[in-house]
Amino acid sequence: MPPHLATIEELRKDLAATSQILSERSRVIALGIIGIWWSAHWGEETGHIPQQIGDALKWPAFLSIAVLILDFLQYVAGYAETFHLHRATEKAGHDSASIDSHALLYRARMWFFIGKLIVLGTAAIWFIVVVGMLI
Repeated sequence: MPPHLATIEELRKDLAATSQILSERSRVIALGIIGIWWSAHWGEETGHIPQQIGDALKWPAFLSIAVLILDFLQYVAGYAETFHLHRATEKAGHDSASIDSHALLYRARMWFFIGKLIVLGTAAIWFIVVVGMLI
């Protein structure tokens, strides 16, 4: 079967859907790490979870908090970029706008997204290593 040639619009839709899924999953993973750390560190001692696990998971939990902050900042930058572009387009009396991929807000939005994924990957690997060593 010959390869499908994708239009720019199809690529944009695919990128939007994929980044939305990645963002949702990053929140779930980050909150899961934070929840496990919280219950291991602050939960009642049941004998099933040694206190040392809670202490060892402190840094992956802090990185997970950073993931949530980066996620929020990504959406703040995206909102500010869209708001600014909408306002400028409306003021000029146009029906469409050109997105400047070199604009500061656009680049900030992308860097927050990429940073979020890198920090999440670091937190998840650290979490897996710590749990693997302690169990």
